[in-house]
Amino acid sequence: MPGYLCQAARLLVGLTQQELHLLARVSKKSINDYENGFIAIRVALAERLVSALRGAGARFIAGEGYVGVIVSGLRTEAGVPAAPSEQGGQEAEVASVPDPSGDSAKPRTARGKRASKGN
Repeated sequence: MPGYLCQAARLLVGLTQQELHLLARVSKKSINDYENGFIAIRVALAERLVSALRGAGARFIAGEGYVGVIVSGLRTEAGVPAAPSEQGGQEAEVASVPDPSGDSAKPRTARGKRASKGN
């Protein structure tokens, strides 16, 4: 999992770096440096981050040429799923598209479904 995807998942589930630090037992400095691309982390630490983020409601996706995170439902400040609204749950997705120049991809955010102009 790239650091920017960790950050996207953390933000979508409503966790601070401090809260993720407590849930995953990974230092806050390591989380900050990883999310900002300053360090690579060991597999064991990445697995703890993924586990904590999944526990908070994040679902990671990957395919040929893309990676992303999906969070279904509304989130409270603590990242705990809230009761679904009468209109149904909302879905937020962060997807990444590779840059043709070879630079690392930047996350792109889309929230909910857009209504067409004809509605």
